[in-house]
Amino acid sequence: MTRLRYWIGRPLLALVVCLMGVQGHVQAQRPKVLANKVVDGIARNKLTYHLRVPGTYNVRKGLPALLFLHGENRNSRTYLETIVRAWPELARDYILIGINGETRVADSLDDSPEYNYTYINFMGKSRYKGVKGRSKQSPILVVGALREIQSFLTIKNLFVGGQHQGGFLTYILALNFPDLFAGAFPMSAGLLRQSEPRAFSDKKLRKAQREIPFAILHGTRDGEVSVDQSLLALFSLEDDGFPMVRYFGVEGASGAFSALPLPKAIEWLELMTSTSLTDVVKGAQQSRNEGAMRDHILLVNRAKGLDRGRFFDTLARMQERVREDTLSWSEKLTRRMRKSSGEDWIEEFLDFRSQFGQATAARDILKEYDACRRKHEKHAKKLFEKAKGDEFTEDFYAATKKYQEIVSKYYCSSYYWRAKWAVDDAKE
Repeated sequence: MTRLRYWIGRPLLALVVCLMGVQGHVQAQRPKVLANKVVDGIARNKLTYHLRVPGTYNVRKGLPALLFLHGENRNSRTYLETIVRAWPELARDYILIGINGETRVADSLDDSPEYNYTYINFMGKSRYKGVKGRSKQSPILVVGALREIQSFLTIKNLFVGGQHQGGFLTYILALNFPDLFAGAFPMSAGLLRQSEPRAFSDKKLRKAQREIPFAILHGTRDGEVSVDQSLLALFSLEDDGFPMVRYFGVEGASGAFSALPLPKAIEWLELMTSTSLTDVVKGAQQSRNEGAMRDHILLVNRAKGLDRGRFFDTLARMQERVREDTLSWSEKLTRRMRKSSGEDWIEEFLDFRSQFGQATAARDILKEYDACRRKHEKHAKKLFEKAKGDEFTEDFYAATKKYQEIVSKYYCSSYYWRAKWAVDDAKE
């Protein structure tokens, strides 16, 4: 009788629970799509999912979509319901999709089942070797369910995002299957070793990865995942040449999904993928006014590939001003780089690169830094790995000494920020 009561509210979801519990398997079930209603479905690979299309949806024209991946011990339906309640403008303009993990939490309630994703051993398209059964893990299963949904919904641009566990999975999906997504919005999460940019070597894949904008969201008081995870991801992506990366940090915000500036992040993703010259020029002007020089330069560069038409003179002035600003800073910084110790200029350089690294006029100073990196990288890598070994044996004093050596001697390496944060943590 208890289970029958659940069927009244959510018939399909209760049927899934019943079949999983009694028969040990489920049958694929395509939901009947209803405007402005969250409906439940079952993919052929047994993943459960949820959909919501707005009243403006037309199967011939389609709409952009947001794919949500839940956190640990949760389900994606609650995320869709939160969107409708907290940000109705997103529910009005986007198809909402939520795909659950394949691992059901044993003691979760039948009327609100909870799930977990698996991906720790998923090596995907990275240079690392995989393990048996990887095709049964969440990244492949979510892609399979997504392709089924795309077979009956007309989706224009698809942005993928998730929080905590779903955020880690977001990075994995976007970096292993970049052709599926127009952009990504990982929330309160970081990069696994096998999803670090340097873990991928295929040139075609790396090019496709860098065509995706990443809007990284995190509340500084998130109690589940440290904000350092997002900051390290931000640095890793920027450091490896991802152009469209922006951090949307919220000072004092908790881990609550609704506390994050999702509409602002989605607006940024739309701008970074826009083919409207009017929108791109307007965004370039606004980003400069806000002091967001990285975005400004990216949008000015993006306009070069569009028909500049009546904005030709405006864009020419923008380009010249970017060149002047870049050279003004880079020339002074280059002199410091040649005369003083790296500890005196490295953080200023990294700040410069973050803001002006996409400007053509920054090429010379970037070449100087790259030459320094080639000298430092191997030494820093060896020290970093030894420091990790010291931490494993709980010799934190020895580990900190090695991190300090990286900071002092091998500051051009990609390990600088990780070592710097480890040293700062030790001081605290």
